Amino acid sequence: MKKILKKISLFTLLITQGLLPACSAGAKTVRETSNTILKETPQIRARASLSQSKILQGSDGVVYLQIDLDAPEYSRGFVSQRRPTDFVVVLDRSGSMSAANKMEYAHQALQTLVQQLSPEDRFGLVSFDDTAEVHHYLSPVSAVEKAQLQQKIWAINPRGNTNISAGLSSALQMIRENNSPYRSERILLISDGLANRGIVNPEALANLVSPQSVYGYGPQEQGMFSLSSIGVGLDFNEYLLSNLADHGRGSYHYLQNPSGMYNILSEEFRVASSIYASNLQLQIDLPPDISLLDASGYPISREGNHYTVQPGHLYNGQKKVIYLSLGLPNSYTYPSRPIGNMALSFYVQGIFYQTPLINSDLYVACLHPSQRYEAEESINKKVYEDSWTKNNYGRALQESAKKISEGNPQGAYKVIQDYKSKVSEANAAAPSSALAGQMNAADKIKSDMDKAYGSGKPAESLNSLGKGLHYEGIQQQR
Repeated sequence: MKKILKKISLFTLLITQGLLPACSAGAKTVRETSNTILKETPQIRARASLSQSKILQGSDGVVYLQIDLDAPEYSRGFVSQRRPTDFVVVLDRSGSMSAANKMEYAHQALQTLVQQLSPEDRFGLVSFDDTAEVHHYLSPVSAVEKAQLQQKIWAINPRGNTNISAGLSSALQMIRENNSPYRSERILLISDGLANRGIVNPEALANLVSPQSVYGYGPQEQGMFSLSSIGVGLDFNEYLLSNLADHGRGSYHYLQNPSGMYNILSEEFRVASSIYASNLQLQIDLPPDISLLDASGYPISREGNHYTVQPGHLYNGQKKVIYLSLGLPNSYTYPSRPIGNMALSFYVQGIFYQTPLINSDLYVACLHPSQRYEAEESINKKVYEDSWTKNNYGRALQESAKKISEGNPQGAYKVIQDYKSKVSEANAAAPSSALAGQMNAADKIKSDMDKAYGSGKPAESLNSLGKGLHYEGIQQQR
């Protein structure tokens, strides 16, 4: 069996590196406009659209590439409506969970979730304080065991410090030891505090939950594992928890009010069982003088001019949008030139597919400032508008939130003011009501900052505002 897996791993590696043809039969390419290419395959419908095909010398040189991915509905017949799910909850039981009834809401949410488990599902439960404790090893839960598990849940009480790495390590060990093909594997981390025991370095914690750490470096071995996180209250590190979710190919949630915990647990369990395409990867090759600046906030790995973006999984019927921000040379004029190549790879029912999205067939030119009208005429207004009102707006929210967390509310104010100025320029180039509305949105955020700063508890109010802006910013970008 190991020899077979090694052969499969080598075959997949050759496909990924372009040494063997990708498995994507029936792919059809349609050029919709000079800015947009549509790629239709039997598995996924993908569209790559540039915000504009001409920039001006002396501009910021940034062009946005919007990638739209559409998964089929159930009626297409590719997958069943529900996959068996391995669902492991990692619950913070540190002393701070006793405040604001956070542990009581966690008890209630877990008990309700356990009742929804089907005979095909497997459930695991870990709690952590200074160390980790396994309350239920990953396994099916019978009716009798559900009653026993309810008692175990109620017995979890707050105490001690916050050793997130210990809890995650126990959960990841369950996933590794019980890995089974075609099952969805989801870890859900619930925490209200800061990592102060075990591994506390954010990068080391993120590496702990990467698919490579769980399964090794063979793409076919990375399964449908993902890790999502819930930050509860106002004392947790939102950057740590959102980064864990990004590297774990899951979702980040923010709950200032813990009463909504069950809704998130239920939704996480639902989507975990409806993965259509797993392990999405964008492989991007750019010319030496073009750089990938951002990819909707997803982690980017780079080797020379080759970039890899891993935006997680695609669910049944889901429409996923990814915004790539490209930095182009802008100090001299040049005729239309290709921005580079891009391929999308993924798995459907264990079969690896790779489809080229761009084959040096999307172009950008840099014009003299006197040709402003021609540059503005090249704008794809819908992509341009969405790039500003969603992606760039989301980035501004997160940047301002970061300034707030650093104790620099004036810096946060400046980030929003700068965004307002830039979106005003964008609206002048391609007028739209949505772009004009963003100036009002920026004013609203500045007003919220003023209120928080002038409240009776400015530190607490600014902390709450910063966490909210950070979370909203992530949602806007994706």
